[in-house]
Amino acid sequence: MHFSLTKMLTPALITFFSLASASTVKLINHCPHDLYFWVVGGEHVPDRQWNMVPGNGGSVIHSMLEGRGMSLKIRDVPQYEVAPAGILQLEYNFAPQTKSLWYDLSLIDCYINHNPYDPEYCPFVDGGIRLYTNGPSERCPTASCIGEECVNTYQNHGTWIGEPTLRCDSDFEVFFETCTHGSAPQTFIGEYTPPLPLPPSPPSMPPTPPSSSPSLEPEQPCPAHGEPTSSTSHIPTSSTSTEPASMPSTLLPPSSTASPSDDMPGSRPALIYTTPPEFPNGTLCHDPECNCYSTTRPWLFPSFFPWWPLCGSSFDTTLGAWL
Repeated sequence: MHFSLTKMLTPALITFFSLASASTVKLINHCPHDLYFWVVGGEHVPDRQWNMVPGNGGSVIHSMLEGRGMSLKIRDVPQYEVAPAGILQLEYNFAPQTKSLWYDLSLIDCYINHNPYDPEYCPFVDGGIRLYTNGPSERCPTASCIGEECVNTYQNHGTWIGEPTLRCDSDFEVFFETCTHGSAPQTFIGEYTPPLPLPPSPPSMPPTPPSSSPSLEPEQPCPAHGEPTSSTSHIPTSSTSTEPASMPSTLLPPSSTASPSDDMPGSRPALIYTTPPEFPNGTLCHDPECNCYSTTRPWLFPSFFPWWPLCGSSFDTTLGAWL
């Protein structure tokens, strides 16, 4: 007799249930698409309360609920409550008081000979499904389906002698696997947009870099055109410096600095070109390819930065000259 494990319980038993401490159902999904299931015990459960088992070998463990008949309604799309909907059912009744675990696999809510464009198509069955325990096979039978070939599986409504309601001792675990013999097509749901859970929280932003320059300065690139290497970096040290944190293009030295003045120390070419994005802030290019460059903020150059020829070490915005 095929019966609902929920309907066979009295109201007093339905009101008593708790998380099982010893038995679980482990769902293992070998199909390429995800598996969705809903835990239903007599009350209405909306689509949004799905549980997902990732494809390609993902698994999820469901802790059995004690004291009532339960059904795990299984689909390959996150929608089951709107009919028609092809659903597999893994039903169980965990009763440790009598050391019994009743379970069955039901396909009465789908059609195994329909194609995936039919909403009542049986998901996963074409690739093979299997329900079993880790108990001895002679005492804990297995249910399975591969296409239209099913063993110990409900496929029709009604009652009959030897119907596949299976039993095992309550201290064993239950396993359900999909695509045990190959892949299976996924149910096509057309223009329906299934409900989705809330999106994850956005990732935290990276920490803000320190505003003050480090005490140790990176090694300066070698100068171009045979210019002498300076042993020190000329960074403005005045506490009242008006130098901005970075020098946008609108704050670059005026074009009049293109001809260096003889009364300014360490004169350097001042014609500025567009700075490539891979250069640190404060880089000033003196040729179109930025093979010759200088910087207003030498302490920002990381140690891994490519050392192209340097035509100046820093630009003093107060003096308007290269140092």
